[in-house]
Amino acid sequence: MNRIILCSFLLLSYGLSVCAEVRLPRFFSDHMVLQQQTSNAIWGWANPRELIKVKSSWGAVASVKADANGKWKIFLKTPGHGTGQSLTISGSNTIQIKDVAIGEVWLCVGQSNMGRSVANSFEAEGESKVNLPHLRIFRSAREHWHEPLEENRDRLSQWKRCDPKSAAETSAVAYYFGKKLHEELKIPVGIIQRAYAGTPIEGWMPKEIQMNDPRTRANVEEEDKKSTAYDSALARKQLERATQKWKQGKRKRKPVLRTPRNWGHQYPGNIFNGMIHPIRPYGIRGVIWYQGERNSKDVPQALNYRKQLALLINYYRSSWHELSGGNVAKDFPFYFTQLPSWHSAQEKPVEGLEASWTVNREMMRLVDSEVANTGMVVSIDTGDAIALHPKNKKPIGIRHAYLALKLTYEKN
Repeated sequence: MNRIILCSFLLLSYGLSVCAEVRLPRFFSDHMVLQQQTSNAIWGWANPRELIKVKSSWGAVASVKADANGKWKIFLKTPGHGTGQSLTISGSNTIQIKDVAIGEVWLCVGQSNMGRSVANSFEAEGESKVNLPHLRIFRSAREHWHEPLEENRDRLSQWKRCDPKSAAETSAVAYYFGKKLHEELKIPVGIIQRAYAGTPIEGWMPKEIQMNDPRTRANVEEEDKKSTAYDSALARKQLERATQKWKQGKRKRKPVLRTPRNWGHQYPGNIFNGMIHPIRPYGIRGVIWYQGERNSKDVPQALNYRKQLALLINYYRSSWHELSGGNVAKDFPFYFTQLPSWHSAQEKPVEGLEASWTVNREMMRLVDSEVANTGMVVSIDTGDAIALHPKNKKPIGIRHAYLALKLTYEKN
């Protein structure tokens, strides 16, 4: 009985996918960047108990057996920086990963101002002829889910070498940060962009670690209560009616199924489940963070950001360190962007609820002074009196790079 017939028989008999080819998340692919001089986690899926071997062109080799669910993870040593490398992952099938670079990898996380692209920044024209093949970018679609995702549902994301097209679609803050590092260090740099517009900090870390926060707990209880009234049959009927109107040209956008409120992108933990959980513990040097607007609707909310940001930083560090087998530093650098100016020039004392952005800036300053190995980029001079998404993003990226060059790489 050949493999295909056997798999079909077992699927029909047991309803289980017991025959699976070796595969990896999409960020293990051609043009990827691995963090230099460490042991990088590489993981994926295969048949239960299948032996997986990983070989590198620089001589490092590792092997492991998949567990009972077909999951596997190895740690592969990397040398100093370089390019033109490759990986071979083999089991029941063989995967070749080409044009692997080894250098410095940074995770760039945040909401809409982190996601705002080079094409939508003031400096877009200056990057129209850029050609930096050893600056690599992995930009994923925004995702959220009500449970932690083992793998992103985005099947189109891929590592790209920096050229005019890939630069234009990349986060301007992340791009100018990575480009400056690449030019100054003269080694490959990998930027992993994970941004989702309009998201609160509560969404970017697991719900469970936030439940001692009275504000978060109250929000969770309220959303869960509203979600108990969700009627799936009614939601499907509403979708059918809306779809008919869309087909008749009475709706501009194709409708989607309405889901419970606690499945939404504002609910605590759901952004983490979709954007951060699937990529841990990919080898990184550190994180840059640009988020806070969504947590500055009023002063009490902005005041709470001080402990929330510290909680997020400590959780990212401890969990990444643990899941990476100690290979990602337990105190890796975490640099964040203080909110820019917004609204017209101040003409009167601002002491009430309208001062929430000012309070958030102060909370970030305090976190910078209280949490070790952090750094804050001041951006108040890059804002706009009207636009919530100012186009002056290059200075922010450059300042993040200066922080990293000084504090992480010990450059003057």
